[in-house]
Amino acid sequence: MNDNIKNIIDTINNSFDLEIDYCELLRESSDNRVYFLRSSKKGNFVARISKRDVLPDVKFETEWMEFFAKNGLPVAPIIKTKSGKNFTETDDGKAMIIFKFIEGEHVKIDKENMPRAEYICSAARTLAKIHNLS
Repeated sequence: MNDNIKNIIDTINNSFDLEIDYCELLRESSDNRVYFLRSSKKGNFVARISKRDVLPDVKFETEWMEFFAKNGLPVAPIIKTKSGKNFTETDDGKAMIIFKFIEGEHVKIDKENMPRAEYICSAARTLAKIHNLS
């Protein structure tokens, strides 16, 4: 296990009650790194770690996600820290949010691959709910 992965696992296990024993980078963008996490005792999770100092933005974002969840929108549940916060701060001051892992399938959409009608309808209903809530 490389030092970066070990540091991520240590940060998570110190801040969250998850007992993570495996961590793998899933995706990296210009703003975030997203990791798959596994706890042999508590299941699978996803960690999103910011690359920039966005702590106030993350606080706002997680409050909206909680609002959406309370109002029936399909958002991944946020795992609270041991102290009850929606996210923690890494050693270098970046925001780390942990979500429950939700099984799903990747839907490829391009000129040759159009999504199934039920995916389009589900997305439209969700967007309408977001519009009505805001």
